Amino acid sequence: MMPNPFSLPSRRTVRAAAMLFFAWLAFYLLQAVISMALPPRSALGPRDWLAIDVTIAALWTGLSAVIARWHARVRSFSPSLFVTVLAHLPLFVVAAVADAWLARVVIHALNPSTTVVPFWATVSFYADFDLVSYAAVVAISEALTMRRAAAAREKRERRLDAAMRRARLDILETQLGPHFLFNALGTVAELAHESPASATYMLRQLAASIRATLATRRGEVTLGEELIAVEPYLDIQRLRFADWLRLDYRIDDRCVDCLLPRFVLQPLIENAIRHGLRGRER
Repeated sequence: MMPNPFSLPSRRTVRAAAMLFFAWLAFYLLQAVISMALPPRSALGPRDWLAIDVTIAALWTGLSAVIARWHARVRSFSPSLFVTVLAHLPLFVVAAVADAWLARVVIHALNPSTTVVPFWATVSFYADFDLVSYAAVVAISEALTMRRAAAAREKRERRLDAAMRRARLDILETQLGPHFLFNALGTVAELAHESPASATYMLRQLAASIRATLATRRGEVTLGEELIAVEPYLDIQRLRFADWLRLDYRIDDRCVDCLLPRFVLQPLIENAIRHGLRGRER
């Protein structure tokens, strides 16, 4: 779905713009206080300065968005600091000219008797403030870009780590699943003639074991959940080795809610049964 260019800005965008505006307003109000405190005394009063600063702050709020976008574009095609500075020069001139022009318009509107100086003299007069303002926008944009890049890199690393852990578990399930499945089906085939009821029960437990393995896709489960999931498997092994196998549970109640990787108990139990019963005759 294409975004609507005429849609209202999001609340987050409005809040960010408001914060940026008040930051610029505070900066220019500080400059105004210093200007009023130092000689020669200005013909403009506090209200006049406030009107000027509000206007200039609004201008630089808009310019900040343009500068930030341009800086992001420059960074994408030019890693060189020298080329980056050259790419910013035209936009800086535009910002300085706009700042000087707007300041002249507002000052003349507030005090028509103000002595008119040449336009480029006004640009030169405000050039130091414009340079500091422009550099501040670029520096903050660079810091935010690096922060976002670091956050995105960290997020990708977390996703990759989680995918690798899941892949290792899936491989483990793939390796152990057929071995357990074939043995269980072989036992069912033997029980089908000798004890149909036991064969039916074993098939149900086999289905429950496979269902528990496929249903749990989280990376971690509690020990209690893992014990419940492995119980159908243990029932199958009890039927397979009814005379040879005895299972004892020694579990501290405080450990039941502990987290552990899913599907971690069954391979341990399977290996214990397979190797523990190897070579036994009784």
